[in-house]
Amino acid sequence: MVVFGFSCQSVSIAGKQEGLEGESGILIDCIKILRWCQEDNPKLFYLIENVKMKKKFLDQFDEIIGHSGVLINAA
Repeated sequence: MVVFGFSCQSVSIAGKQEGLEGESGILIDCIKILRWCQEDNPKLFYLIENVKMKKKFLDQFDEIIGHSGVLINAA
């Protein structure tokens, strides 16, 4: 199982609203590493942690990941 998070400043509702063009663009590198791991283990499970974000950023995120994420309220 692979677990990772990425900088939320650019996509957070309370953040800078730069999207993946800002610091949160590190997501792209994280996905490259994830895909590399999946080459050896196609059944690899993964969890990506981040914050609640605007729909336009969430849509970009889902497109890069390849499916829709799940919002979990830790409260």
